This record gives sequence, C-alpha cells and structure tokens, in this order.
Amino acid sequence: MRMVLAALGLAALGVAPATADDRPAMFPQRDVVVQYHVTNARPDSAQPREGIVTVHATDGGARMRVEIAGQPGFMIVDRGQKRVLMVIESKHSYFEMPVDPERVMGLAVNEGSFTKRGADTVAKVRCTVWDVKSRTGTATVCVTDDGVLLRANGASEGRGSGAMEALSVVYGKQPAGLFDPPPGFQKLEMLHPPTGMPMPGSPPG
Repeated sequence: MRMVLAALGLAALGVAPATADDRPAMFPQRDVVVQYHVTNARPDSAQPREGIVTVHATDGGARMRVEIAGQPGFMIVDRGQKRVLMVIESKHSYFEMPVDPERVMGLAVNEGSFTKRGADTVAKVRCTVWDVKSRTGTATVCVTDDGVLLRANGASEGRGSGAMEALSVVYGKQPAGLFDPPPGFQKLEMLHPPTGMPMPGSPPG
C-alpha cells in the first residue's frame, strides 16, 4: 500500500529552519512513536485503501522506521544519507534506494507555501493546522510545536489523494537497533521495487 512516507515528518534537509509564523517544524524534534490510520485513493483504483502505519523517529527526525500492518517487512528512512532501506524480513534481506528528503507528500518543501489556519487536538495532543500549496499539489496538515505530524489530507496532480491521522503518540527514547537492518540480513541489488512495499515520495495515501 502506498503511503505518505515523507509526511511522517516535514522539514527539508539543508533548508534553513523557518519561524513558527512562516511554517512549522516538520520533523519530530524528540524521539517518538506514532501510530497512524492511513487512507489512499488513486485514480486507477475504484476503492480507497486503508491501513495502520507505525512510525518510530529518532535523532531529530533524521532517522525513521516505518512499519505497515500486513506488509512483509519495514522501511528505514535515513535523511542524512538520503536513502531508504526496504527490509524484507521473510527473505532476511534488504534493498537500498535513494530518497529526496526535500519532498513531502508529493510537495517540494522549499517550493511550497504555508498558511496557518488555527489549532486542533489529535490523539489527545495539540497541533497547529496549516494549508500547504505547491506546483504539484495541496494539503492540510496538523503539526505539533515539536514537529510531529498528527494529521494530513492532500492530493497530488494525477496521482490521487490520501489522508493520515494519528491514533496514538508516545514520546520516549528509541532503541538504536530499530534503525538498522537486523544482523545477518543480506543487502540485495534492486532492479525493480519489491511488490507490495510502499515507495518513498508518494503522494498522500
């Protein structure tokens, strides 16, 4: 199931931090685990898809682990290395692929404009609501002051629409081993993306 990988945090590597009045901090500034309900509606699909996604974040959002219920593995996002590791647990292997840390929900962060709309509460946590626009799509997000995305709804031209909303938010130090392939797993060369695994840089959903 495709999902908003980049929407799990929304700051761009190499982009100067913006003030709170300009745009929100968009990657978690503290270690946190967030469980989301995610939906995805694509132009080539008659029915929207939905699922549960759990995200672990550490190092100020520089590294994230994305677990999608029902999938055969998980993803490790390393913004510093500009890569995603797609771990297939059943095969004791993983693939590495590049990711653009400046793209969020199909939007380019430094190209987008943010408009503050007010405040809300999601999963018992307060957040600020923002409208986001870019050349290729629009979104509305609700983000905490410390950069945790709690809700997102958006669409990207020609690629469908989607939404995600936090079900639970738990702050606390994350074990370092969560953000590396399990010991003994083999790195494979990827000719084509593994079937059923989500791709980074997807539009919302």
